[in-house]
Amino acid sequence: RQIDAALADRLIEDHGRLERELERLQHSAQQIDPSSSACNADLLQLHLDWNRYLSAYLLHLDEEERTLFAALRDRIPPVAAIAESAKDQGAAGEEFLLRLWSVTTCEERAAIEGNIARAAAA
Repeated sequence: RQIDAALADRLIEDHGRLERELERLQHSAQQIDPSSSACNADLLQLHLDWNRYLSAYLLHLDEEERTLFAALRDRIPPVAAIAESAKDQGAAGEEFLLRLWSVTTCEERAAIEGNIARAAAA
């Protein structure tokens, strides 16, 4: 917000819209009756709605990466710092590090792996 209030407002609005849409999709999926004659049509509609949601979500991620993340580049701590702070959080920190591991580069993984080992030894 301090860097670009209009961008922050737009991204927050997007988050709310995407969350509401995901909840609507979950509700739609739960309402499908496999024994109904309309099941195939309902599944097709759910598939189309899901694809529309994914398109909006990917567009949002692209905007975040091109605008917000670029503006915050110097203010976001490196993965090594995040991994170091997570080791002090016990099991929750280890779970976080394992999730983080799945979306990081080899250099970032080395930093995480070292902190997981230190946390396990503690």
